[in-house]
Amino acid sequence: MMISFQPIIRACRETDIKLLEKYFSGDEENHRARLDRQKKGLSIYLIALIDSRPVGHLDIRWQGCKNEKVKNFVGECPELSAIAVRPNFRSKGIGTNLVKSAEKIVANERFEQVGIGVGIENERAKKLYERLGTRYLYRRLD
Repeated sequence: MMISFQPIIRACRETDIKLLEKYFSGDEENHRARLDRQKKGLSIYLIALIDSRPVGHLDIRWQGCKNEKVKNFVGECPELSAIAVRPNFRSKGIGTNLVKSAEKIVANERFEQVGIGVGIENERAKKLYERLGTRYLYRRLD
């Protein structure tokens, strides 16, 4: 039986950085870079919180994929990246909530599609995106 949690999902704040660094170790400099991009209006760095602790995050990059081949193929659309859920909170609806929240934000900005990059070996993520109705448009092997 899957236990579903209802996290609070909101944009990252300056005060969240230390907690993100604590609960998502190994990614410390990226949390700061994502928040800095958000402050410049280049992205929205969403975090999922349960009991005031971060359990997941997702970055909506308004400028889209950094890879020019992919960008030329899919066109101008935001990209969802840096999608992560803490191991003990996986398969509890956190990733689904993050992606759905991001899709609503993107739709409110009048975009009709969004890009999501996923590693070929990341079966968990691929299953999540397939369950959410994601359609593959481009497969990059580099």
